[in-house]
Amino acid sequence: MTAKQLQVISIKVCSVERNSFNGAVISRRSRYNAGTRFYTRGINLDGHVANFVETEQIVEYDGQKTAFVQTRGSIPIFWNQLPNLKYKPSVVIDSFKEHILALTKHFEEQVLQYGQQVLLNLVDQKGSEGRLASHYKTLIQTYNNDLLRLYCLPMAALYIFFQLH
Repeated sequence: MTAKQLQVISIKVCSVERNSFNGAVISRRSRYNAGTRFYTRGINLDGHVANFVETEQIVEYDGQKTAFVQTRGSIPIFWNQLPNLKYKPSVVIDSFKEHILALTKHFEEQVLQYGQQVLLNLVDQKGSEGRLASHYKTLIQTYNNDLLRLYCLPMAALYIFFQLH
């Protein structure tokens, strides 16, 4: 990740069924498009999503090491959610911006930096968040960047919806 704002490192000795191993978690928050919840959402014209975080998990056991990197951030389209007295403020999707252009910049950088991508959507499928999830899914289905298709899982596995609510 380039241009980090904040980095957190945790290294611990862990044990599972009397087998000890070293575990480390390193999280890096991007300085691009950073902000607090509800005030900074979506993507900017440069393809940087709000509140982007890269997390690397490293495990060392019996001289062997393995690592896994995952990234998370705001849904990469132009949208906002203005705070008010409601528990979940309504989502507003900006219909006048070039969603595909910013989405293309975002995924080109993601694929070049991290390789294979799996998109996991954790957004509520109802209400205003449902409209956001539906808009995102439609953009992903129409997105035809050769770089993304080359380095990603088959298109059927590319976008995964996971209902938490």
